[in-house]
Amino acid sequence: MPTHAESIRAFRLYEKTSKNGNTYLTGRWGGAKVAVLKSRDVADDGSAMWDVLLSPAPERVKPEVSNTTAHPSPPTNGLVPERGPSKLSDEIPF
Repeated sequence: MPTHAESIRAFRLYEKTSKNGNTYLTGRWGGAKVAVLKSRDVADDGSAMWDVLLSPAPERVKPEVSNTTAHPSPPTNGLVPERGPSKLSDEIPF
């Protein structure tokens, strides 16, 4: 039987509320917009049913990269500062 440890996250959905007060989920899955809407239909056991709708997502606008840095490096007077131990040997926490 599969466990959650074997699962991977495909994408995230965000809970929203419509103007009419209805709850729905929305997000992106690669090049598709995803919307999950509560159906007016009901399952045989009376539980709610949800419809998953996909549509083409608009291209994302990539921010322009500026040539200035937010935090300029302090002057080194031509000296290279000593470096501590490499962080590459740290264990990855997953």
